[in-house]
Amino acid sequence: MLQMNRGKMELTKEKQICIEGKHEGHLFEIVLSEVIEKGYLKESDMERIQIEMIQLWKQQIEAFNNGRSYSITEANAKRLLESMYFTLGFRFQALEDLDDSITLLKEKSVGELFEEGQSLIKQQFERLKERYEELKLSLIETDNIAYNDTYKQGLEPFFKNYKLEFESQECPSNIDYPLSNDKMEKVGIDYMTDYIEKSLLEHSLCLKFKEEIEAILEGFHKGYRDLLVNIFELVLMNAIGRLILKKDLSSLYLQVSEIEEIEKVLEILPTPLLNSRLMDIGMEVLNQLGLTSEKIKGYTAQTIRKYVPRIELALEDEMLETIFIAQKQEKEANIRYIAGKRLEDEAFKQLTERIRECDKVEDKINWMREKVGHIDDLRDVLEADCIFDEEYQRVYQSLEDMELALLLNSVRIDKNDVTEIEVDREWFKYLKKYLEQMTVERQNAIKDIAYRTVQF
Repeated sequence: MLQMNRGKMELTKEKQICIEGKHEGHLFEIVLSEVIEKGYLKESDMERIQIEMIQLWKQQIEAFNNGRSYSITEANAKRLLESMYFTLGFRFQALEDLDDSITLLKEKSVGELFEEGQSLIKQQFERLKERYEELKLSLIETDNIAYNDTYKQGLEPFFKNYKLEFESQECPSNIDYPLSNDKMEKVGIDYMTDYIEKSLLEHSLCLKFKEEIEAILEGFHKGYRDLLVNIFELVLMNAIGRLILKKDLSSLYLQVSEIEEIEKVLEILPTPLLNSRLMDIGMEVLNQLGLTSEKIKGYTAQTIRKYVPRIELALEDEMLETIFIAQKQEKEANIRYIAGKRLEDEAFKQLTERIRECDKVEDKINWMREKVGHIDDLRDVLEADCIFDEEYQRVYQSLEDMELALLLNSVRIDKNDVTEIEVDREWFKYLKKYLEQMTVERQNAIKDIAYRTVQF
């Protein structure tokens, strides 16, 4: 093929085999199909490869059964075949130029290629163990469950249970933590290599702000412990936000008012300019932090490109605080609530009977205000068949936000999450309905009080 270059004419080689992204999981089948389709193999070569594949499969079945028989379940036979294909594909994956695959298929037997693939997998497995040890030294402290389950427990089984002889395409692990850019189509050691290498890239940024990780997660969502959230993305976006404001990277801290300033800067930019502006600032973040490898630059660029439409949507919905996180510098103190004395059984019985006899809800409210000094007594009154239907609404209107928050706390399942409530009591159905009628700001204020209140 002729190609013009700076006024000169150069002869460049036209690719015979060119497969975008190499499709690692099914590379052998794809390359073989391409070579056959384009007529690079003789019919005798194709027949030989087919016979050798069957022979190799039989050998693998015999080895799987420890030489006792060729009897095997359909599922295991299929698994062995997939492992063969993956291992052969791994051999071709090592080629810098896939055109060389034509020579390999012509000059080497399937058995030789399989053994070479296994050898390459073994080498990568040993390298990967070293990278995994590096990753374990890079972990950050966080209460996020998915992060801890994955990095402290979930990856280890791969290095104990990976079977390259018969299950090279498998990835025995428990991975819950989401990467910013995860190639889910990869399989076997390819997937684990990709996951660990990208995890190391993400941690190289996160470690620069390891003391602030929990604060930014708390600012993102109070229930962050149970969320599948990528920490690298939160750190990167806040670092970008700091540079947009021309602030240094000594911290990730952003105030609510500063996010409003960021909004004014970004909302006027059309998509191409927004993309280029964020990309430039993202690269400057890496430069200032001394993260200059091409790998971290490329990985960060992928994340920024992914975030451009998210930022545009957040600007449209006036929800930019979901992208740039305003975290608290100091954790808010708990609210101390000192409850009154609980009613004796007889006094409680007399009170509920008196309330039940009242015709007007205002009288019921007055009796409750006069006699009830403990939130548990209030809840018990609500459950005592002396308040009915729409009367609940009037009762809740008479309560302070603290009292409403304490009612929420009294039926909370998860002490870390006021949304984790499951009751089918009549009084709670009306309380939920009453809260839903409030403004979002007041709802959030009541939930915040419920989170932080410690009763004495």
